[in-house]
Amino acid sequence: MRALWMLAALIVSWLCGLVNAALLPALAQSADSAWPVSLSLAGAQLCISFVIALVGGIVLNRRRQTV
Repeated sequence: MRALWMLAALIVSWLCGLVNAALLPALAQSADSAWPVSLSLAGAQLCISFVIALVGGIVLNRRRQTV
């Protein structure tokens, strides 16, 4: 079960990275505005991965307590 949660977090992180790479040229009008956009998209990617790991940990702990 842990492997599935890690795989889910990995896939979501990879998809967020693809979205970051696809949106960066469209959102950044110049080289000066590219770094804040990239930083905010990378921060969103880290937050989503953290939430997946947190939910996975909570679900696994609840299952362990009920068994």
